[in-house]
Amino acid sequence: MSNRKNVAQNHQKTLDRMRKKMIENKGGQKICLILLIKDQTDNILSDSLKFVINMISIIDLSNNNDTINPIVDWCKNNNIPIKINTDNFKDIAINKTNSIKISKLAFPDSDYFLLSELDFIWTVNDFDKEILTKDKYDIIDDNNYQCTRLLSSKINWLCHLNTHEYWTDINDKSYSNGNLLTSLSINVNDNKYQEKISLLREEIKCLGISKFDKLRVKFYLGLMLKNVNSFEEAIIYSKERMMEGGCKEEIYYSTYNVGMSYEKWGWRMKKCIQIKDDLEYIKKWNPNNLNDEELLLETVKLFKQALLYYKKAYDSHPTRSESLYSSAKLYRKLAINEMFILAYQTIMIGKRIKCPSDYLFVNKACYDYLFDYELIMIAYLFPEKKSEGKEAMGRLLNRDDIPIKIKQNILSKTEFYE
Repeated sequence: MSNRKNVAQNHQKTLDRMRKKMIENKGGQKICLILLIKDQTDNILSDSLKFVINMISIIDLSNNNDTINPIVDWCKNNNIPIKINTDNFKDIAINKTNSIKISKLAFPDSDYFLLSELDFIWTVNDFDKEILTKDKYDIIDDNNYQCTRLLSSKINWLCHLNTHEYWTDINDKSYSNGNLLTSLSINVNDNKYQEKISLLREEIKCLGISKFDKLRVKFYLGLMLKNVNSFEEAIIYSKERMMEGGCKEEIYYSTYNVGMSYEKWGWRMKKCIQIKDDLEYIKKWNPNNLNDEELLLETVKLFKQALLYYKKAYDSHPTRSESLYSSAKLYRKLAINEMFILAYQTIMIGKRIKCPSDYLFVNKACYDYLFDYELIMIAYLFPEKKSEGKEAMGRLLNRDDIPIKIKQNILSKTEFYE
């Protein structure tokens, strides 16, 4: 079996080399940007895209010339071909599937389709069309959400779900992640959270929804609800998802999401002790009008639950360190002596974990510098650990790629390591 797998892998590598050679000979892949337009008022089109795309295919679902005309002007100014087609709105997933079919007819010489929305702000970092050989590529947005955005024109694609969608070959509906493309990234409008939550709620009520799709919807609904501070409901959906099995990555991240929801809920409730004049805030986060002592007891319960689920997340997937980092950080922020010891122990475990290459929602900073940062924040409290903190400080201060805020916090601790 192992020999057969090696033969298949070598065959795939040979095919990839041949494709790359063909691409080099014809001067790179031709990329068609697809815009599906329905009632949008935004008409932002990132200038950086002109270095990525060769043509634009607009699928107009609403006959909205006020939105389309600025795009036409942008194409003229940048000498990029554009074709506009109409389609009747049926269902977002159906229309996205149709957009691929329409764009293939509009631009039959395109090699890839880049799926975008008008308010996406694209960042391009050393993008090279000549490296594109895979059927589909995933792109990460500023919320660390990984979604398939670049599709080969050679496949007959089928879109599943109206939001947090995924794509499969229409003749082979088995699901697989796309290859991660790090040279493109997106800044997404956070105001769309509520819109996405509404779509997910509609999806989960569909009578014909498959088990796989229902699990996926629950997973993303838990994440979205946490992002809009609906912690109690986020915990319900994420707990359901973690209990229902299936994808190891989704189980890990759902468990981690429960922990993050409990922690964020705890900090918001604790803030009610510190502020007395923001009545709207207090009404939202202290609806039972608890006194300060009662509030403190409730926050302790929430933080304990957060730590419990951070540990459960790590136990479910010991090759991932995000939940360990959150544990260490929470131990430190609680500022209790025995908690500092637990923070140090957690940091030491997290520092040993190597960054994975193909997992869901990987926070690369956790595998790079964040455990060193947490070590600096507490090691000076233990005379026998002080040298470890000083070494970590030297490592991070000698780097020029550490966020400014992190460096400022490190510098504020230098007096404790003299």
